[in-house]
Amino acid sequence: MNNSVVDAADSAPLIFRISKPARRILPLSVCLGAVFGTLAVFLFSFPIPESIASLADAALFDSTGYFRILWTYSAPCIIAVFLSAVLFGFLLLPILFLFRGFLLSYSVSALLMSGISAGKACLIIGIPALFSLFALFLLGEEAFCSSLDIYRTCRGYPRVRFSFISADRLLIAALLLSAAALARQLLIPLLL
Repeated sequence: MNNSVVDAADSAPLIFRISKPARRILPLSVCLGAVFGTLAVFLFSFPIPESIASLADAALFDSTGYFRILWTYSAPCIIAVFLSAVLFGFLLLPILFLFRGFLLSYSVSALLMSGISAGKACLIIGIPALFSLFALFLLGEEAFCSSLDIYRTCRGYPRVRFSFISADRLLIAALLLSAAALARQLLIPLLL
């Protein structure tokens, strides 16, 4: 084995040595955002405006069109794809995941505050979230690696892997997002 490669890995800046464990940051960001979302609803108990409830996917009426819901689920994935080609995207992706976790938790809490039972609120938000979060994690992990590789290349380190998000992942994510919006569109009339 070449000792110069091992020495280069040991002397690399901290950001390069934490790239593999940093993939754990994305799920932790979603969990932290979920805690903040729950606290936000219960700390600020004033009525939730319909525009915020719609953004958080907690609106039950007036914004339940299929394409509107599809856009709500697709926006974080589109941002993740964009951040895969950005130099410091690996620093911004955890913030995106934190925000998505915040909105999911805020949605369930807002539905609970409006008088819907916990089971219905979790079904209305939870089943589509399984699809949309899976799509986001599918794209986010590769976006994180791609952005980190761009950063490594700019710093002059040999690149290990440099690719944008693969077409297979994009296709699977599009199917998952469509399924999430369809499940959300069909669940509300059945559960209310």
